Amino acid sequence: MARCSIVIPVFGPEHYLTQCLKSIRNNTIDYKLILVDNGTGHDMTGDVVIRNPENLGCTQAKSQGADAATTDLICFLDVDTEVQPGWLAEMLPIFDDPQVAMVGPRLSYLDGSIQCAGVRTY
Repeated sequence: MARCSIVIPVFGPEHYLTQCLKSIRNNTIDYKLILVDNGTGHDMTGDVVIRNPENLGCTQAKSQGADAATTDLICFLDVDTEVQPGWLAEMLPIFDDPQVAMVGPRLSYLDGSIQCAGVRTY
């Protein structure tokens, strides 16, 4: 059984979704994929696909995805994210500390510069 649900609100050009899903499938293990379509009608396959007839916004889509999750841990990704090898496997052990409530990954721009250095919240 998967340890983490990956929730992706889907809005915008379909090529973002294609690249995001390709990177997840090539670089991730032990996950359940939940896609929340905010009115795009894009062709998509996940463990759970929720379709909204219109764009309800990112916050509502994340809430819908979280409600559909059956795992203890939930990871929210933007549809234009491209994950790297081992990204999720590096974060999951941090949750073995019962005081940890939230973890955020290091985010890089395409040129390699740092957008966010990562975060751990107690």
